[in-house]
Amino acid sequence: MCTPRTLSIACLLLAGAVPPGCDSSRDVRVVSAEFRDETPDGAALQRESFRLSLSRPLPPGFLLSNVKVQVSPPVQWTYEVLPGANPHELLVRISTGRPAFRFQGVHGVDADASGIGIDLGNGVLAWTDLSIAVSLPVLERAIWEDRYPPEGNFAVDQGDVIRLVFDRPVKLTAEGEDLRILVPQDILLTKQNSDRLDNGEFPAHLEPSSGEREVLLVLGSRPFLSVAGELPQAAKDIERFDASAPSGLALNGTELLPFPKIVDARGGPGSISIREVDVEFPPGFRFAEPRAGQELPPPSSRTFHTLTPIASGRAIVAGGAAADTHAPTDQVLVYDPLAAEEDPSRAFLAASRPLPHPTQSHTATMLAGPDEAFGTFDDFVVLAGGTDGARSLDDITILLPREDGRVDVEPLAQGLRVARAEHAATAVGPNELLVDGGRKSDPNGPGGLVQCAELIVFEHTDLGRPRIAHHRVFRTLARSLHTLTLLPPTSSGEVYALAVGGFGAARHQLSSIPDLGKDTDDKNAFCSTDKAAVLAAPLLLNVSRPERSFELRMEFLYPLVRWGHVALPIETERPADAPPRSNVVLIAGGAVRHPLRGLEKNRDLWERNEREKDRFELPPRYPQEHEAAAVVLFRFDPTSIADSRFEVLPHATPDPGRTPDRVYFAATPVWDRGIVLSGGELRDGAGLTSLELYIADEQRVCELAAPLAAPRTRHQAYAVRRGDRTSIVLIGGIPGAGHTGAFRAVEEAPIR
Repeated sequence: MCTPRTLSIACLLLAGAVPPGCDSSRDVRVVSAEFRDETPDGAALQRESFRLSLSRPLPPGFLLSNVKVQVSPPVQWTYEVLPGANPHELLVRISTGRPAFRFQGVHGVDADASGIGIDLGNGVLAWTDLSIAVSLPVLERAIWEDRYPPEGNFAVDQGDVIRLVFDRPVKLTAEGEDLRILVPQDILLTKQNSDRLDNGEFPAHLEPSSGEREVLLVLGSRPFLSVAGELPQAAKDIERFDASAPSGLALNGTELLPFPKIVDARGGPGSISIREVDVEFPPGFRFAEPRAGQELPPPSSRTFHTLTPIASGRAIVAGGAAADTHAPTDQVLVYDPLAAEEDPSRAFLAASRPLPHPTQSHTATMLAGPDEAFGTFDDFVVLAGGTDGARSLDDITILLPREDGRVDVEPLAQGLRVARAEHAATAVGPNELLVDGGRKSDPNGPGGLVQCAELIVFEHTDLGRPRIAHHRVFRTLARSLHTLTLLPPTSSGEVYALAVGGFGAARHQLSSIPDLGKDTDDKNAFCSTDKAAVLAAPLLLNVSRPERSFELRMEFLYPLVRWGHVALPIETERPADAPPRSNVVLIAGGAVRHPLRGLEKNRDLWERNEREKDRFELPPRYPQEHEAAAVVLFRFDPTSIADSRFEVLPHATPDPGRTPDRVYFAATPVWDRGIVLSGGELRDGAGLTSLELYIADEQRVCELAAPLAAPRTRHQAYAVRRGDRTSIVLIGGIPGAGHTGAFRAVEEAPIR
């Protein structure tokens, strides 16, 4: 780089006549003259400029039109003088011509080197060397690309890249370990407490790119970024540094101390950022799309309904409450995505008849039918319980898919022994159903939390119609809003279902669960909600011999204390003659806050660790809201149940303490991926747009990059595959509190 030489401009009169003598305090020196080469290509073009650095600001009222500029050796050009970025600068912009400035050498020493003479209006021409400014590439964009695994997984993940795009060609100067990227030493993140490029196990690093203006930032282990696209710089309603805001980044480089690992392709000291840039989606990225025209029939969108996948990619929507009036509905519909692609008005087909009662908060469980093989056309769905808004129901209704696409609705004369809603149910055999807990409401009789389970075995008539062959009722823990998950057989052939969490009888106040597993005919065995607590209370209910059910006595974990969660098997294989089950169960979502009393400071509202010292000796330990946001795995050991354990997984976000719990979301198993959690709502009722993916083969949680098109809560969802693409179809629900934008009854989110 040339060394600029400067000369003094003495006795400068900026306005009016020049008095005798000169005032040296008013002298201004040209410190340097640098060609900025904005293109940059090393040639001087129209609209490019050079910058004059002055020793002090020019006085007020100075006329830029008085400034005269000459170049030696002479060139053909015209120019205009403009104010600089600060009072110590002037800009000389090329108006016409392509002046052949020569930047090699030093003017006055080397014959061909260009110099520039500046007359600031006093007739004195002061000459200085004209050098080319140091080239500092400016970071302009950051574009995320889903490169790992090779087919993509719609999640910001290790091995994905951020394309760092600059305003000019660049190259890497770093090698080896210097290619590692550290935060904040190398790159600044706008959400420094909630974003990360890696967790330290495998660091993020830089790689060359095929694009001349790009460098690749390869993400390390367990990154977390919220991709949103470029946001308007003047948007006042966007808080860029809030945990819920889109992610942005900047190089830790300025003109004084540029970032040295990325430089101009022709060389230079480094690169810079002049502002944060938002992490964008790549061109052509597939986003979640509302399905226009696929409208649910009146009462339109609904909540607390059930959605059960059936053959040919279809699903049965049953019951629920109208989103606007909250009145339960008796509708049964079949959603057909293939028919909807041809004609959106054919998305929903009504069943042969309605339910016997309008119902919500019921359960829908798929059973195998006469051939005892799941996934065939004789599968049937059992709807159990629910509420019509005034009282709990004991209904058992059979839904039978037909070849013409419709569904037959057949209420059974024999119902549940105890009416209930907000209960849990699971298939425990090809044609066996286990129903546990729940809440009974009855304006004309006793009610409360139900402390019994019902084991129902179905047989089939000669016409293939299901009917109840065996019905057994046994005592369990009184609770609702919990989960029930089938486990594989033990080495001795016994089959258990895991019951965990919920809202019910305060387990820490009981020395044991009275008569657990014993048969009962007491239809009035209820527990009042007045003293109910949020529970962990893991039980193993023995399906074939309920009297051998027992509590799991293992290390107490506060993240298990929750209600409104899901507990789903992580299937590695699924035999055709058995319901979904696995040695590993995913427990996710839900809330720790008390359903009736919120976060009131009363320790009896939550199950306690029995090993804690007396609460009067030490300050009581209250659950934290973010603990219910943790994902827990139950690892069942069928050879030694005592060795089974719960394991809390690391959260996807760097700061779990800022992660809110959520309820009323949808959980969707995707057999070749894992489990997707979509939407839900926060404590204040605000709906969520996020989707989280539990990756089964890697046993970890990550957040999908693309959010839903609108907040959605109290909906249901299932997976649909078309060729090599898999999507989640979300049906029903509401947008949650505070949302005023558009909301469609059906939305489809790609996940593969």
